[in-house]
Amino acid sequence: MPLVWPDTVEALFEYLDGTEHAGEKIKLVEEKPPTLPNEPEPGFAEVLVVVNLDDSAIGDYDRVDKFLLEIYADDRQVAKEVAESINSLVCLAEGWETPSALIDTAEHRSGPAFTPHPSEHVRRFDLRFWLTVRPI
Repeated sequence: MPLVWPDTVEALFEYLDGTEHAGEKIKLVEEKPPTLPNEPEPGFAEVLVVVNLDDSAIGDYDRVDKFLLEIYADDRQVAKEVAESINSLVCLAEGWETPSALIDTAEHRSGPAFTPHPSEHVRRFDLRFWLTVRPI
């Protein structure tokens, strides 16, 4: 019988979407929209977080999903603080559970790192982490 793996992307949405970090409500999306909220004018209604599943590695009894989160805000300090807060929530826990998945471990890999963005009103920070899960 083939192994059935939990959906870690869905688990991230359940765990993070709509939560507040550094006083800002965040919205998770899987694809960056062609224009960001209120671009090119400053003033986001919320901080946008683009979820990218970069790669997966299946071991003998678990799978590691490698994520890149792109955090967009209209203020550099806000974007950085939101990235730091998300990192703390995701990676400093001993493991966490949502209706879609039980995350055994979350390992911080890099970031938050400032990434230049072509708009003068948008600031972006990237955060990388790995989530380890077992089959359902």
